[in-house]
Amino acid sequence: MVSVWGGDRVAVHIGLSGAFNGMSDSHPGTLFDDVAEQLNRFRLAYLHMIEPRVKGNVLIAEGDYVIVHGRFSGTGRPVAWIAADIVRIENGRLAEHWDVLQDEATQAESKSGLPMFGDRFTS
Repeated sequence: MVSVWGGDRVAVHIGLSGAFNGMSDSHPGTLFDDVAEQLNRFRLAYLHMIEPRVKGNVLIAEGDYVIVHGRFSGTGRPVAWIAADIVRIENGRLAEHWDVLQDEATQAESKSGLPMFGDRFTS
């Protein structure tokens, strides 16, 4: 993709802590460092690492902006977080970053009666 669009227009989404089809790594942090170092030579617009406790990410990119929406659970908090991260890329580098973190509403707390993330309530 980099050879077609250029690294400044390519984002990579990786999950190194997963165990898909029984595959896993005993040192995912070290693996991430190595993968990030190798990908750095492509001068990517954005590198996003996902963990198994983060579910259903949505990634939207337009122009210089990338938005990632996800649900974080298993963090030791009493409720999951719903997160939106917004980044702006300038000259192929991260220029600005904003995030919004909010406790996930239960069905009783939801004013619309709909879940904040996904198509059903999880708690």
